[in-house]
Amino acid sequence: MARILMVEDDANIREVYRTILEAAGHDVLEAADGQEGFRSVLMDEPDLVLLDLSLPLIDGDGLLKRLERLPIADELKVIVVTAHDRRVATSRIPEGTCRGLLIKPVHPDELVRTVHDCLEGRTCGQRLVRRFISRNVANSSTNPNATTSAEDSRSSFARRRTTSRRSFEVPCITIARCIRRS
Repeated sequence: MARILMVEDDANIREVYRTILEAAGHDVLEAADGQEGFRSVLMDEPDLVLLDLSLPLIDGDGLLKRLERLPIADELKVIVVTAHDRRVATSRIPEGTCRGLLIKPVHPDELVRTVHDCLEGRTCGQRLVRRFISRNVANSSTNPNATTSAEDSRSSFARRRTTSRRSFEVPCITIARCIRRS
């Protein structure tokens, strides 16, 4: 069982992710803004941080920069979970502490799998995503029929939201019903 700090300003998302992660056997701590998240990292020493980029007081990328200056930065594992487009998110994430990137909406199985991979020491995000993006941008510049990177990113984000919405809503509705019953 790992201690996971979730830094997310949306209370509903915190509740759903907490329920999913606790069902997977993890101890979950919560912070509603970047400042509270920074304090919690210092005081609670979590094994993993799930971090939203759009936060009040200190935004996610600002919090990552602060975390990178800590003496425990090498041991700290952070997964960014954001609704930003993948290209925007990767451009905002500083190199270093971040070990993964999930784009909302996140399927419960994907969340649990990514958390498990990160805790096991596997990198599941930032550097790999940057390589993927640089390849796609290079391919679009050499192919005159290719869509621009902004068009490509919007259409892939729209496809992802459409395809993952159904699979995401059912577990979340079920989780919400379980929460109301207890």
